[in-house]
Amino acid sequence: MTDDNPTDIVDDQATGDTTEYSKVWMNESKSDISSSPPDVDVKSEWGSVTVYLPESLRNELELTYRKLGYECKQSHGRDLQKLRDFYPLVFAMGLESLESTDSEDALSVLDFILEDYE
Repeated sequence: MTDDNPTDIVDDQATGDTTEYSKVWMNESKSDISSSPPDVDVKSEWGSVTVYLPESLRNELELTYRKLGYECKQSHGRDLQKLRDFYPLVFAMGLESLESTDSEDALSVLDFILEDYE
């Protein structure tokens, strides 16, 4: 496992087609995952990151987690876990979005987020 590729844990822990699971997890494939998620203890096996968020953004994150969790359970019968599934998804999709955003747009969004605190 390397720190450069977060899917290495998935590849080491999952059963079945680990390559496809990794592609979906990193948003590189549009296919559904029919297998169960990997059995991994994220608190002991993954690195941690502490993030401080404005209350409004933290509330939006929590509501999005609940909504997506409900939809995943309703549509696919899969329980979405916050630490193992949702937070990595937020970071992976957020990084993908930032990679296609120029610095001016990124700073505009940051200014919008922080305007309540000036």
